[in-house]
Amino acid sequence: MPKATKAVKKLSKNDIAGIVLRCFIVFIVPIITGIIIFKKKEISPFGKDDVLSVDLWGQYFPMYRKFALDHGFAEAMYNWSGALGFNNWLQNAFYTRSIFLIPFCIIPFAKSITYIDIVCLLRFGLGAVACQLFLEYKLKSKSPVIMAASIGYGLCAYSTAFIMQFMWTDGLFLGPLVLLGLERLMNGKSPFMYVCLLALSIYSNFYTGFGICLFTGFYFLAEWLKRDYSGSEGKLPGKNGAIRARASMFGRFSLYSVLGGTLTAFLLVPTLLGLSNTESANQVKFDFTCWYHTLAENVAAMMPDTPASLEFGVANIAVGLFAFILIPLYFMNTEIKFKEKLITGGFLAVLYSGLNYNPMDWLFNGFHFPNQLPGRWSFLFSFAVVIVAASGAARTKGINFRSIVSSLIIALFFLSYAKHADLPEQKLEKLTYWKELTIMYAMLLLASVMVGQLAVQLGKKAEKLIDAKDGKEPSETDSEKAALLKKKSRALRFCSLAISVVLAASITEELCRDTVRITAKEDGGMPKSAMESYIKVSDVLHEFGSKYDCGSDDLYRVEVNNGWTFNSAMLGDFKGIGYYGSTLNKNVYDLFRGMGNRIYAQNVSIVYNNSSLFQNSFFGIKYIIDRGKSFTEMTGKGYVITEDAENAVILENPTAFPIAFAVSDDLLSLELSPDDSRGIYDQNRLLNSICGEEANVFGRMEPSELIKENAEPESDTDSWTGQYFRRLDGNEPVKFTWTYNVPDEMPVYLESNFHEGAIVVNGTNNIDVSADKFKCLGSFPAGTTLTVEYNVSDIDIGSYGLELYRFDLGKWNEIYENVKNSGIDVTSFKNTRIKGGINLQEPATVLSTVPQDGGWKVYVDGKRVKDFKALGALTAFNVGAGNHTIELKYSVPGFAFGMLITLLSLLALAFCYKVRRKGGKGLLKKQDKPSEKKEKTPAQKENKDPEKKSPEDNAGDLPDEESKEEENVSPQYSQEIKEERNE
Repeated sequence: MPKATKAVKKLSKNDIAGIVLRCFIVFIVPIITGIIIFKKKEISPFGKDDVLSVDLWGQYFPMYRKFALDHGFAEAMYNWSGALGFNNWLQNAFYTRSIFLIPFCIIPFAKSITYIDIVCLLRFGLGAVACQLFLEYKLKSKSPVIMAASIGYGLCAYSTAFIMQFMWTDGLFLGPLVLLGLERLMNGKSPFMYVCLLALSIYSNFYTGFGICLFTGFYFLAEWLKRDYSGSEGKLPGKNGAIRARASMFGRFSLYSVLGGTLTAFLLVPTLLGLSNTESANQVKFDFTCWYHTLAENVAAMMPDTPASLEFGVANIAVGLFAFILIPLYFMNTEIKFKEKLITGGFLAVLYSGLNYNPMDWLFNGFHFPNQLPGRWSFLFSFAVVIVAASGAARTKGINFRSIVSSLIIALFFLSYAKHADLPEQKLEKLTYWKELTIMYAMLLLASVMVGQLAVQLGKKAEKLIDAKDGKEPSETDSEKAALLKKKSRALRFCSLAISVVLAASITEELCRDTVRITAKEDGGMPKSAMESYIKVSDVLHEFGSKYDCGSDDLYRVEVNNGWTFNSAMLGDFKGIGYYGSTLNKNVYDLFRGMGNRIYAQNVSIVYNNSSLFQNSFFGIKYIIDRGKSFTEMTGKGYVITEDAENAVILENPTAFPIAFAVSDDLLSLELSPDDSRGIYDQNRLLNSICGEEANVFGRMEPSELIKENAEPESDTDSWTGQYFRRLDGNEPVKFTWTYNVPDEMPVYLESNFHEGAIVVNGTNNIDVSADKFKCLGSFPAGTTLTVEYNVSDIDIGSYGLELYRFDLGKWNEIYENVKNSGIDVTSFKNTRIKGGINLQEPATVLSTVPQDGGWKVYVDGKRVKDFKALGALTAFNVGAGNHTIELKYSVPGFAFGMLITLLSLLALAFCYKVRRKGGKGLLKKQDKPSEKKEKTPAQKENKDPEKKSPEDNAGDLPDEESKEEENVSPQYSQEIKEERNE
């Protein structure tokens, strides 16, 4: 009979039905709670809105749509829908590996948003049921309080606050399942559940997978130190000692953890290499004295009615009010040894420091500091809280009146202590109610435990009356007394269970009500967006993006004016530039900042400014999808309207540069500083370097008049970073007014160095100074007077600088013809392969606008040539005079090596499985079983009929059929389980 079948047969039908019922309840309660929230918020499928908000709206969902549209190996490796092109293998490791995105490829776009909403809803229940499975296995308890704690985990603050962080929330249910596999491994059972789930958690999301790995390591270390490695007779079976058993356990954990990690090496190695190129990984500044939040603030974050923390706040860690009474109960439990309490306290302290201490924050967040969103792994801290709370409640033998009262006092103290976190008035008003609720929990818990323990005592008395004494049968009177005591014991046992159910129901009701109250608020709570608008705009982008995107015999880019999301090109499936993602290449980020483009969310975004004709041409943007139909008016001449449709105007840029072209060697020494960017001025420098001469297509315009009101410009350096103004009268606003006379109808550009305030051109053309460091004002008839006003009223010292430039279209067209004639003519294009011809009159440096991340290789006439970076980011190489075939090929850095490690790991895992099947040796052997079994007592021999079990047997958490499992449990727990069963 197969091993798995034997294991299943050890459980009776009633046991299996009980497990299914408990898991169903734990699963369905959070789901129903979520449905109530969705209905109140009118979220699909119960309304017309959706959970696409914050990053899921502007960042992740476009990635998911692109993921669904990509087919083939090349598309999986490299993506051209943003940042000039990027390592798609790396991006997908962060964002699109969720198992729930597998069916995304076959779901119609109109239904895909609703699908995301349903998955987010299901994850409430999945997290709860995974926690229940883990706790029931670890604690050997079927207590309703354990079920309530699992529901608390499923509805924890993290799961509701970060519902829009779709790629992270697989970890909510994978984390507990990984620990379930680990517990089985430590109990001598098959390690392959642990290995597979650990690999799946890493595969699903590198970020949370890393957190789960770190958490699992700390959890194992705590359990490894806590556990007693002696058998039921005080000795380990055979000749092994406790030290060897402990070393063996550590070895097994290390071996199978490494296998679980290396199984994903095909993803892990390229991801680690790719992350080394990102901006966020290069912004490491430790502050060993920095502690983010006070204890009072963290305690307040665990209280009910805690709003979602999304930007730089205290991490989302609340799991319910029950934690305030059950956490102290664990440390007051007399059955739990001091050593175990000390180690558990250290385990919680390490996790707590990860949320608050600067270097530990860096460690827990995957060796870099998170951007804005706090505690991205904090669901694991919530899980640890639930584990400790449930552990304290499950060991009822060590709970007494004193321990419950002590726990209540501690709980009330911490609830009061939270006032030091400057609680809002609304929360202070509810503090008394929460204290009363905590007292009620304590009273119900006390009643349940006391009644249950009384039932056990009566059961033991009954057994003593019917035990054989000196070989004599019990008298008829003793038998009657025993029967009466058994009846009372059963009644008290039922009463204890009923009180536990009431306690669990009270905890669950408070959890669900609090979750609905927080998340269903109109202003705040669970954010949402309009699904119909999202689908409509996405359809427009996809329609025109598909229509004007290049084919397999050309390569150019397309951009959107009024783009809707930060990743419009992914949403529309075309080759664009705007990009928002944590895997953004640092050098590309610096290049775009150096050319004056803005950012959103520091270190992880490019918000492309499409108003510069030179910048559009340099990056090979051939078409502009103008959703707002304002692009022509904004940019003036230089574009041709190709299509004027109902939802967009399509403009063609006739001067778009080829993907690679010859440049002057002057370009190789040019540096564009992201910290001292002047937008148009630096773009002019770049163009001059390409040409190798002072072309100066952007000609600076001198103002005819400058009026300064209540301010005086000052400068301590030639760069813009050292130019500033001082306000003279602190009670009056600052105002600058420039007047210009336009000489001809050439486009006019403005660049500024102001960080606050407002710029107005001719009374109507407002410029967002914090976003648009440069902007094309359009074309104006000759002789037009332009009045540029700058106003600010709330600063005394501010950055200063403003220039206007005239763009010479005549010079520009000449430059374009030269670039075009020395550019590559693409004849074949795939995501990872560009092929074309080039004809050069003389040897030259060829610059491509393909970013080099270590994966691109260049071939000239079939031979590999050395490439190098220009402008810090772009792939460049040397080509001799004449006609040549140019080919650029891409392979993900580290993919081949990672795939080799994965294959070797699969072989090693297969070897381990085979050896283990044959009995194993060393670290691969199965758990030893006790060599001898204890002789049954006469009473035990007589109680063969399940109907005649003693109350002591019925008092345990485990069913009698499960006692057979004891042989497969590690020796250190065999005696403990027997004691629990006799409870």
